[in-house]
Amino acid sequence: MNMSTAEYGSPLVLVVDDSPEIIVMSSTPLLQHRYRVVSAQTGEDALGAIRDLNPDVILLDLGLPDIDGLELCRYVREASDAFIVIVSGRTSEEDRLAGFAAGADDYLTKPFSPLELVLRVGSMLRRGRAYGDGASAAPMGALAAAAAPAQLSPSPLAVEAAVDMPADPSCVIQVGDLVMDTLAREVQVEGRSIELTRIEFELLQLLLERRNIVLSRDQIMDAVWGPNWFGDSHVIETHISKLRKKLGDNSRMQRYVRVIRGVGYRLGPCADTQKSVVPAVPQLAIS
Repeated sequence: MNMSTAEYGSPLVLVVDDSPEIIVMSSTPLLQHRYRVVSAQTGEDALGAIRDLNPDVILLDLGLPDIDGLELCRYVREASDAFIVIVSGRTSEEDRLAGFAAGADDYLTKPFSPLELVLRVGSMLRRGRAYGDGASAAPMGALAAAAAPAQLSPSPLAVEAAVDMPADPSCVIQVGDLVMDTLAREVQVEGRSIELTRIEFELLQLLLERRNIVLSRDQIMDAVWGPNWFGDSHVIETHISKLRKKLGDNSRMQRYVRVIRGVGYRLGPCADTQKSVVPAVPQLAIS
């Protein structure tokens, strides 16, 4: 694994590609824009870097010599909340949809513009994950629990401060048997804890806070991905599908997330049987 550093404390980008030329092409403009960059040429090295360094963004090639890129993407998506951008020579719609289904946040085809790559990375990091005070959410998950090596200063987007304080009831939303703690970032359904990715959590929070409103695809994209998002809108369907599966929903039973065909999404019938609603942190802005 090769490592290059720009300004300590800046966001960390992991470039995963078996081509040294692509690694240089990707790393150079990122370093010029003051990102820290590390690289890996195999899936095994990539997993080690993700575990040890907890990157903010992963640029992932699909044609790795040891691990299928889509399988690696699926694994990383379940274990890390880093943004994943697939950078691949596979250009068909089927390949793009497969990438989003595997958990990618964006898909960039080769050959690519170095400036476009920087803009896409910057767009994802700027939108962050909005909490009540507007601070960026930190990556969570199994791999994110590993401490970064001493030679790298932790990225501000990759560190979540440990706060020893009692639960704040103003950050709890309860609708029916669905309970969300926006401060602890925990969700329970019928008393059972549900592990959600960062995007899944924010999609659910958005639906809970707008439980009486049908949200269009554009409104969801602006609220969760940000108005400057470059990616494919199919990413919404992928994450909604994963969220519904974790909540126990399916096409016939849409209790928590209801699909309004041709319009968008809204909270399901659980909102009609709500036990109580505790005011949450300030709502996400939708233009």
